[in-house]
Amino acid sequence: MVKTRRKAQLKAALKHDYILKLPVELLIMIFDYFIDEDKLWLASLVTLCKALVPAVEAALYHDVQLRTCKRTHIFCRSIIKRCHRAPYVRRLMINVRGGTTLRTIFKTALFKLRSLSSFEVMSEDQKLFEALLDPPFRVRSLTLGGECPDVSLEDILACQPHIERLELAYDTCRANHLRITRPDILSKLRVLEVATNTEVSMSLITYPYPVTELHIIGAKHDDIEYALRLFGDTLVNLHIIRLIDNRCNQACYWPTTVLRNARLPRLFSLRVADIHWAWMTPFEPNSELMAVPGLHEACPVIKTFIWRYEDFQFDDLSRRVADGATGSTTLMDKYARTVFAGFPTLARMCFQDPRTTTKRSKGRSKYRGDVYWRGEDGEIVGPRFDDIDLEEWRSP
Repeated sequence: MVKTRRKAQLKAALKHDYILKLPVELLIMIFDYFIDEDKLWLASLVTLCKALVPAVEAALYHDVQLRTCKRTHIFCRSIIKRCHRAPYVRRLMINVRGGTTLRTIFKTALFKLRSLSSFEVMSEDQKLFEALLDPPFRVRSLTLGGECPDVSLEDILACQPHIERLELAYDTCRANHLRITRPDILSKLRVLEVATNTEVSMSLITYPYPVTELHIIGAKHDDIEYALRLFGDTLVNLHIIRLIDNRCNQACYWPTTVLRNARLPRLFSLRVADIHWAWMTPFEPNSELMAVPGLHEACPVIKTFIWRYEDFQFDDLSRRVADGATGSTTLMDKYARTVFAGFPTLARMCFQDPRTTTKRSKGRSKYRGDVYWRGEDGEIVGPRFDDIDLEEWRSP
């Protein structure tokens, strides 16, 4: 209903020429607002009024996402033939299978995109990454993935001195192409995300860049320990999607074990999500293994903690167990109080429910789960099943 009313208002403005009297910059802002709701409808506006073509094109080309070689080829050809569109492209995402047919046209188009601030390219074609050597743009956010490139990853990164966010999601690792060791690159890096697997580990990075936010996907014990040693002094937000496999022990059931022997003096927010190896029998929860020694020393200023457990663990956490203070309580409640006791500075904790869907509003993610918090008198309050705004929970 609201969407239909907005369209009607915009059509009325077109009918009376009100909108045509606005500056182009303001038109672009208006169309950017509509772009997320209905891109095809916005594109159809140019058939009603040719005077809107520049503003509509700027909105349509501002954030481009391409997932097939055919669409990528069409986009590249449109940029080459109509170069005036190139400055409109600020964010570009290319995620394609193959890519050998794109090499020449991709490189030609890429060297016209001087206004890019965010770039993502994931491809199975190793030679496609050669186009990233000495491009004309300087991005702040860069995502690379797929097959290991034929060119050195360090050489690609050295061409981008302004990177603040870097995401690596490579499937394979060959020779020394996936190594980041140079201290003269990534001086502005703040957010790092690495997807690990059997061939790609956190050890591909050997220099302690000034990372304040770290995401490790598919993390194993060695990856977690290595990353926390390397970046521990600067980390403020930590997100770990950890793999529970046959190398883990029963204590690994509890997510705070990732902090054993860690030293994270600035950590504000911790988020752990679990993925259990499909071919192993899940561990039984042992309440005697909940406590991790030295948590306060490990994270002296931590404020928020989120644990996304797996579906099958819901019954475990709902189970009632003996408790010295109250006689009996749920396993979830007992673990929450153990965590608050280990973290004297902790303000709130959430058991994120994996059975609920993630809600997104204005670019922000919201989850649902059982929330505990520390009251003004220091008492632990909860649980309350509620929404949690991820941005709010991880902002100091």
